[in-house]
Amino acid sequence: MEHLFGPLEFSRRDLVAINIQRARDHGLPDYNTVREAYGLPRRHAWEEINNFTLNDTLYMKEPIENLRRVYGNTSKPDNVDLFSAGLLETTPNGVGETFRTIILDQFLRIRHGDRFWFENTNNG
Repeated sequence: MEHLFGPLEFSRRDLVAINIQRARDHGLPDYNTVREAYGLPRRHAWEEINNFTLNDTLYMKEPIENLRRVYGNTSKPDNVDLFSAGLLETTPNGVGETFRTIILDQFLRIRHGDRFWFENTNNG
């Protein structure tokens, strides 16, 4: 991991911060807008981002509360960045619903767009 961006000169680099800034630079919409675009329901409360329980306690309660404070203690997660909220959806079994839907869509587009895919009977 320490060689991800070449040699570490005088500073460290924060991959999460870089991903959030890159999404903003490219105009990616917020978390709820992306969920809506993929046909997923909007989250109306911060606790809905990840309500997985582990040993009868909320698994991601503290990180979600921290994120809520960073975004101004609003009652709804409407302006939260996709990367931040998407990571908080994570379960012990893998990525959450939003990232799973995005990854599936991308793989299907790659497969369906490949005329040489072995299941494509129209490639001759």
